[in-house]
Amino acid sequence: LRPSIIARQYLRSWFALDLFLALLSWVEVLASALGSSGGASLVRALRSLRVVRLLRLSRMMTGLELLRWKIHSEMFMLTLGILKNVLGILMLAHFVACFWYGLSRDSNGSAARFVEGFEAERGLAPSFGARYAWSIQWALMQFTGLGLHASPQLENGSEVTYGIFMMLFTFVISACFLSLMTSSLTRFSRMNDHATVQSSKLRKYLHDNGISGQLAASVQRSAQHAAAEMKKNVPEGDIELLTLVSKPLRIELHFELHSPHLTRHPFFVRFEERSPAAL
Repeated sequence: LRPSIIARQYLRSWFALDLFLALLSWVEVLASALGSSGGASLVRALRSLRVVRLLRLSRMMTGLELLRWKIHSEMFMLTLGILKNVLGILMLAHFVACFWYGLSRDSNGSAARFVEGFEAERGLAPSFGARYAWSIQWALMQFTGLGLHASPQLENGSEVTYGIFMMLFTFVISACFLSLMTSSLTRFSRMNDHATVQSSKLRKYLHDNGISGQLAASVQRSAQHAAAEMKKNVPEGDIELLTLVSKPLRIELHFELHSPHLTRHPFFVRFEERSPAAL
C-alpha cells in the first residue's frame, strides 16, 4: 500500500463530504452552546442536514459487490437480496416517521395531542421509545395500508399535505418492493424446481429399471456431487456474456486464470519479471 496514492484518491473522492460533515457537527455543537432561540433554530436546521450522512452508505455498496464475488451460492445471494429490500423499507419508514413526528410536533398537531394524552393518562411525559413507536407505527401503516382506520387524525394543513404526499410515495415504493420480492421468490422457486425435477427423474429411472437400493443411492450421490461441481466450475463456453467483453479484458481474465499454473515454472517466473505485459 502506498499512502500517497491512498491520500490522493481520498482527496478526490470522499474528503469533501467528510469535511462538510465534520464542520456540520462542530457548528451544531457551537450553536447548542449559544443557548438562544436563534441557536435552537440553527440546531434544528442543522439536524435536518444529517440526512446527507446517508451518502456514506454508498461506500458499503462497493464492499457488498466484492462480497458477492466471494459467495458462490446463488440461493444465499437471493436471500441476501430479499433481506436488503426489507431493510431498505425499514430505513425509509424510519425517515418517514421522523419527519412526520417533527412536522406534527412543530405544527402543534397529532404529536402534541399524543404527548398531552399520554401525560394526562400516566402523569408523565412519553419516553423517546414511546414517541418513536408512535411515529414508526404511522409510517408502517402508510407502507402496508393496514390499520389506517386506527391511525392518528390529521389536525392541520401541514399534516394533511404531508399525509397525501406520503400516501403517493409509499404506494410507489410498496409496489416496487412487491415486484422485487416476487421476482426474487420466482427465481428461488425455479432453482429449486429444476433441481427437484432432475432428482425425481433420476429416482424414477433407477426404480423403473430395477436398480438395487445400494447402487441407486450411490448413483444419486454421485449425480448430486457432479451437479454441485458444475455449479462451482461453469465452463467458459456456457457464459454468453463473456463473448461481449472486449478482447483486452478477456486476455487479462485468461492471464489471471492461468498465471498461477504458469508461474510455478522458474522460466515463466523470470519471464514475468522481465516482461509482464508479454506474458
